[in-house]
Amino acid sequence: SGYITRRRNHWPEAERDFSTAVALDPRNPNAYNLLADTYVLQRRFPEAVQTYERVMDAGERTPIVQFRQASAIFNGTANSKPLREVLAKSPDMDVAGGQTPVRVLFALIDGNYAEAERVLAASPRQDFQDIDFSFYFPKAWFEGLIARTRGDSGRAIAAFSAARTILEQRLVVKPEHARTSAVLAQVDAALGRKELALREAEHAVELMPISRDIYDGVLVLEGLAQVYTWSNERDRAIELLQKLVKMPGYINYARLKLHPMWNPLRGDPRFEAIVASLAPK
Repeated sequence: SGYITRRRNHWPEAERDFSTAVALDPRNPNAYNLLADTYVLQRRFPEAVQTYERVMDAGERTPIVQFRQASAIFNGTANSKPLREVLAKSPDMDVAGGQTPVRVLFALIDGNYAEAERVLAASPRQDFQDIDFSFYFPKAWFEGLIARTRGDSGRAIAAFSAARTILEQRLVVKPEHARTSAVLAQVDAALGRKELALREAEHAVELMPISRDIYDGVLVLEGLAQVYTWSNERDRAIELLQKLVKMPGYINYARLKLHPMWNPLRGDPRFEAIVASLAPK
């Protein structure tokens, strides 16, 4: 019930339900991940970290629990050291493809594009969880992101075109899937198809309004903000981000401060003020 309650934007009730579930079974990953994720979505990162600390005290000192705790530290503070250490200790960990994108991100932050390409190519997977637990990005999406970040427009276009084909195939199966439509819009923005990207992103928002589902609705709105960012619509991107940081969601300090997707906004005092507003107090 907490899962549905959360999507309906009833956060105290969701937190109560998940806390009760964890109390009944402290080693149930469904319960403790949903509780910690509820704190993460509200940007209450210390409480997410404490949740995983209690899980480890109960005997669940597994690499994935350590990864999720270190992720909460990173997202709230932009301190990547604990998360890098966890990844280094478990080089083969890739639960649901959730660790490869983080390794790629750290390589991009370090400006080590060869390492980003190596990490991605080394994974046998063809799709990966990135922001949340429910959507899988095609491998070609990350290939495009790496190429775009290093300034290789030819390879970026080839990779994003491949990603586009995969996302279009998904939409044949599920034509009204808002998240897929939102990511397709980001791909089209990367391909320079501005008007098409804006239409697709706005359609995704219509399919998944925050009034119906705050969880997916905000993720779709973040997709629209990224389309604005990649389409040279800086004012609209910043205006939307100013609203998004006041809503529960996965936009956080580390993501805005370090992720290359937001590079076009860097240096704008309004964007830097948004980043600073998320810094740990």
